[in-house]
Amino acid sequence: IKLAITKTTPAPKRQPAIFPTADLSIVLSSGTNSSLNFSAVELGVVGLESVERGWLDEITQEDLERFDYVSLHAPKFDYGANEGTEAIFAKIERINKTRELDVVVFHPDLVTDLAVFRHAPFKVAFENMDRRKLSFQTPEELRRVVMENENFRAVLDVNHIYTNDPTMQSTPRFYEGLGDRIVQIHISGYA
Repeated sequence: IKLAITKTTPAPKRQPAIFPTADLSIVLSSGTNSSLNFSAVELGVVGLESVERGWLDEITQEDLERFDYVSLHAPKFDYGANEGTEAIFAKIERINKTRELDVVVFHPDLVTDLAVFRHAPFKVAFENMDRRKLSFQTPEELRRVVMENENFRAVLDVNHIYTNDPTMQSTPRFYEGLGDRIVQIHISGYA
């Protein structure tokens, strides 16, 4: 399991937060997290095997209480009207009741039924996709899904923009098209 951390407080409320990455064991190891100097965390549960191993079930209020900002990157899964979606949402909701999550990040290319997100009991954001995906790579595609519901937000992955546009010329279009719907920025490490 991966998580994203920062050594500074997230930017002001209408600005996205920016996080580098570290291993979850650094934060959740006994006695270690109190000595680290950061106030934001993203719980990266991108692999479905993380859920199957029960990692979401192990997260406690004590693990998260010291952070000012907590997001969760949901596992890659075909989200729709199915039992798997219900089970994953229930696990996320349990964490959200323990410590309200600032946002839960989903890959929109895997959504088979957007309706399941309309009344989610937690804050929902969709992330732009890299060149390996067939959709949601452009600002226009991401905007279409984010604007579907007034409660949906966007997460920009800078490296995903780069894999689709090495000139980064499209970056301003993400800001122009999504504006204050952008709540977080990912800086991932592959090209």
